[in-house]
Amino acid sequence: MSQSFHPDNSTDSLIISGKVTRLPEKHYFDLHLMHMNCDEFKNMTLYKFYNINTLKILLKNKTLYIDRVNTWEDVYENFFLKAHFFSKTYNTSIDTGEIANAVFGQSWTYAPETDAMWRIYSQNKTGVRIQTNVIKLFTSIFVDDECIADTWLGKVEYNSEEDMNDFIVEETKTGSDPSSILRYLIPYSQFLKRSEFKHEKEFRIIKMLDSSAAESAKQYKRLAFKIDINNFIDSYLLDPRLDEKTFEQQKQDLVNLGADPQKISKSSLYSFKPLYITLD
Repeated sequence: MSQSFHPDNSTDSLIISGKVTRLPEKHYFDLHLMHMNCDEFKNMTLYKFYNINTLKILLKNKTLYIDRVNTWEDVYENFFLKAHFFSKTYNTSIDTGEIANAVFGQSWTYAPETDAMWRIYSQNKTGVRIQTNVIKLFTSIFVDDECIADTWLGKVEYNSEEDMNDFIVEETKTGSDPSSILRYLIPYSQFLKRSEFKHEKEFRIIKMLDSSAAESAKQYKRLAFKIDINNFIDSYLLDPRLDEKTFEQQKQDLVNLGADPQKISKSSLYSFKPLYITLD
């Protein structure tokens, strides 16, 4: 069964569905895992910070959304495909715009929580951190046997901008044919990021559509995958700065949309317990 595509104009997304008859074998992960090994992959817990209103859409629709990478805020994302390509063989420039439109991704973190994360992603105390694991994330978007070749996942590697650019330039001088270079560097470059973002400890999942699928998706900002909410999400953590009343309100909002109340708690990052010190 081929992957099928169903538009959802209410969320500007394209729902992808299909049928899985076999799970990927180890050699698949050897080729599609970035900066980690299979053992680490199988045991990794992941976290993602959502604005509560965005999370409500996920819960209501029971859908995981994977955005087009060229819609992300960091202008350095897709830096490889933003390069100016020129073909000596055909004496012409190469437009990579259509390729860039076919690259979708989602960022998670393997850092449980940090002060910086809450302040960046929950500026108005409306952030929620959800927890899952790599296997659940992968199987959520591995919806069809045919998508086995277009999905990559793994840790982001952090380097200086100069080192990243030097690496890419050197890799294009290997003597390989241009198509082989592109097939390697397009996904690999999605897992490179500037050192200034190292605190994020980012994990990414990248999905690249082939030309026929990309044509179906080009007018949409994101791909969508139906998920079992209570199986996919292991816990919900709310902003540590919330007062008790607001915490209970936000908790009830999530419960009303299907979240398991037993999985919802408030971060204790800013909880303070004074020491008891006895002096002679």
